[in-house]
Amino acid sequence: FGISVDHADEDDHDHSSDESDCGPEEMIYNADRILPNGDYYTGFWCENFPHGQGKYLWTDGCMYVGEWQKGKTAGKGKFSWPSGATYEGEFKNGYMDGKGTYTGAAGDTYRGSWVMNLRYGQGTKSFVNGDYYEGEWRRGLQDGQGRYQWKNGNHYIGQLRHGMIHGNGTMIWSNGNRYDGSWEEGLPKGNGTFRWADGSFYVGV
Repeated sequence: FGISVDHADEDDHDHSSDESDCGPEEMIYNADRILPNGDYYTGFWCENFPHGQGKYLWTDGCMYVGEWQKGKTAGKGKFSWPSGATYEGEFKNGYMDGKGTYTGAAGDTYRGSWVMNLRYGQGTKSFVNGDYYEGEWRRGLQDGQGRYQWKNGNHYIGQLRHGMIHGNGTMIWSNGNRYDGSWEEGLPKGNGTFRWADGSFYVGV
């Protein structure tokens, strides 16, 4: 769900009097314009680029409302897709970048950090099926330290890699059973201890 350079940009402050980015104040003006490719923009312009507060409609049905800097989304804004998905938050150089909330067409929600259109850093995701994840992300996937809670009550606290349970962590099942130890690609592997709800346990090496 990336935003290309063709999809506009915004800045995190008011450009109506921003001489450093766009020459003298009188060069910034407000206008409605239908572009040669059929896209439509209404808002502030500077040197033939959207610059400042504005609204951009693409012919494919995408829409952006927010701040721009020299033709690129930069600052705070909201991007909407024809599917009904939305992103609201910070942009930089035409990308979702900074803090923001993405809501998918089906209702899944991610709140947290972004770098160049990808979930990156700390964030939480609520899945449509009722599952929930809170923790670290890298390149759009759960990666690092985190906590995954399943709708059925099972939960995992520990390390993940490339979107899978991997490394050291603890899985606690809703029936009281528990495993502490090493994981590899979603499965217990190597050193670990399995404890049953009745208090009995097994130590694996």
